[in-house]
Amino acid sequence: ASLWQRAFQQADVAIALGDTEGRFSAVNPAFARQHGYGVDELVGQSVVATVDDASMPAVRAMLARNLDHYVIESNHRRKDGTTFPTLADVTSCEPASSSTRVLKLVTIMNTPRPSTPTPAHLDCG
Repeated sequence: ASLWQRAFQQADVAIALGDTEGRFSAVNPAFARQHGYGVDELVGQSVVATVDDASMPAVRAMLARNLDHYVIESNHRRKDGTTFPTLADVTSCEPASSSTRVLKLVTIMNTPRPSTPTPAHLDCG
């Protein structure tokens, strides 16, 4: 795997990639864990599948603007139905071969997040 692939997989920051159809094309383990899903459960789902209903109007309005970059606060919903506040930093990235929207999700939480094992070092070999 390339250095970028390993960085994506091992990042503690939740990162998701969405395609031009508005579906997750890839999510890293941190994003999946934060939402209580496995990576494979989220790939192919709508990028708004993890947005809480109360935040949906603001998120849909921002998506409709087709901006190259924006930051939005919203509440996300975990698989178990609980919600948590997020600050999503969204950047459109259009490689020559396809059009991809890169979603970098930074979570702002008022309660401690569940403890998860964190590797002492990154596997860069």
